[in-house]
Amino acid sequence: MTTTGTGQQSASASDPTSDGRTFQDPKKYLLPNDKQEKERLAKQHPAARVTGIDIDSITPAITPVPSNCTFQSNIDAQDGPWTFAPDTKFDFVHFRMILSCFTQPTQVFRSVYENLAPGGYVEIQDLCVEIHSPDGSASGTSFEKIVDLFNQGSLKAGISMTKSKNYKKWLQEIGFVDVEERLAEPGLPTTGWHENERDREIGEMGSVSIQTFIRKGMPAYLRAAGLDEAGLQELTEKAVAELKSGEVRAYYPFYVVYGRKPLD
Repeated sequence: MTTTGTGQQSASASDPTSDGRTFQDPKKYLLPNDKQEKERLAKQHPAARVTGIDIDSITPAITPVPSNCTFQSNIDAQDGPWTFAPDTKFDFVHFRMILSCFTQPTQVFRSVYENLAPGGYVEIQDLCVEIHSPDGSASGTSFEKIVDLFNQGSLKAGISMTKSKNYKKWLQEIGFVDVEERLAEPGLPTTGWHENERDREIGEMGSVSIQTFIRKGMPAYLRAAGLDEAGLQELTEKAVAELKSGEVRAYYPFYVVYGRKPLD
């Protein structure tokens, strides 16, 4: 079995933040590219041959590399040709957290279809940057406002941060069959508000990441949405304070979508 995992990061120079994390260009990828991020990779599926693809060459720091795993960096999965050997066909292609990637996601999924073996599967796991608040506590907050402006700015940059809602439709239009869409419950909590212990812990950890992202990943998009520096700083501090206080009981939807290439 041959699989591939795809994540996208910018090849621009890393930019350290005040809390010691480093990022690539936030206009192209939202998550860090430092040692903490690299350590999230795990050894799984020893019987498979795995190809990891990224446009950021972070992989040499991962040692030892499993013998069944190879990495390709600086690959343009959207606009460039997929430069695998002509006889290479994948049984499974996995995408995770590509919300900030690809101005033409359907082109990427068409390339997946072309490079899958008959009967092969594609799976996408991704956030949708929309605030859902069961008790309405996010309504009218600075956090709600900053997320709305972030989405406006991202659209001006040609990237939809809510595109995961369309993955099922796009896969079906390309020709995948048996396409399924599932929403993880309760998505990604923005703070530790959930009664379930596991989801509360996820929310507490997620809140730290969201706060870091508000400070580092959002500014370029907020400027694109029209915020000046003073307004950006004020809104950022208010939104972060709301998350730290735990008063916002909300979550981001998390989609899992998969489909199969027909056998003939």
